[in-house]
Amino acid sequence: APDCIQKVLLTDLALESGSSVVNGQGYFGFDHSLNFDLTTTITGDLAAKLGGRPDSSGQSQLLVPVKVRGTVESPKAYPDVAGMAQQEVVEKAKGLLDSLFKKKTEPPK
Repeated sequence: APDCIQKVLLTDLALESGSSVVNGQGYFGFDHSLNFDLTTTITGDLAAKLGGRPDSSGQSQLLVPVKVRGTVESPKAYPDVAGMAQQEVVEKAKGLLDSLFKKKTEPPK
């Protein structure tokens, strides 16, 4: 039937554990297909070991974009290398802006 529901769309997915948070969106189909674009935020010691940088509170944090494709029976998850490169550029730009803003707002000594 043409009006049958074919997939379930999840637009604001959030999963939390002790050392990570996964956010993203995607869908799973009633044909068992999977298609998710996620970002895993890892914090603490694990993030520091993987090269994460300290956030404003001093806790190491690492963002890892992940794509999940395939089927429920055979899911395939892999890091989104292009997304990681883009995130690195964004983080560097934020750091530069933060340092410029901080310099302008600090009172003269």
